[in-house]
Amino acid sequence: MDGDGRLRQQRDEDAKVLIVQDQNPPLLTAPADLTISCVQDQQDNTAAIIDWLDNYTVSDGCDSEPTVTHNFSATTINYCTGDDITVTWTATDDCGNSMTKAAKIEITKGSAPAADGSCRPDAALRTGSAGQPGRDYGLVR
Repeated sequence: MDGDGRLRQQRDEDAKVLIVQDQNPPLLTAPADLTISCVQDQQDNTAAIIDWLDNYTVSDGCDSEPTVTHNFSATTINYCTGDDITVTWTATDDCGNSMTKAAKIEITKGSAPAADGSCRPDAALRTGSAGQPGRDYGLVR
């Protein structure tokens, strides 16, 4: 419209192209560190780890469902070693922007021995595919 409120014909040289480019990464929050211990029934640890892996939060101003992966691929965890495991999550939006956060699985040694008094070193957790949250992390004995 012109100054008098009349429609004005737009010429090609008046046309403008506006390109919006998302350069902001998604906002990702990893869960708090998880502490597990050598327990008689390792299914408790398996369930806790599965729930914990999916307990991140993510949001993005342009992508309503950013992709989130993690690097937890412990084909075998010996709960009795006491070694901590650092897990890293990465959130990526549709424009390729990403943010990474990490948390630890802290494993305490020998708090609940097996019925025979040992710490069951044969108990382990095996993943389906690396970095796929929600996969079956069945217990291997």
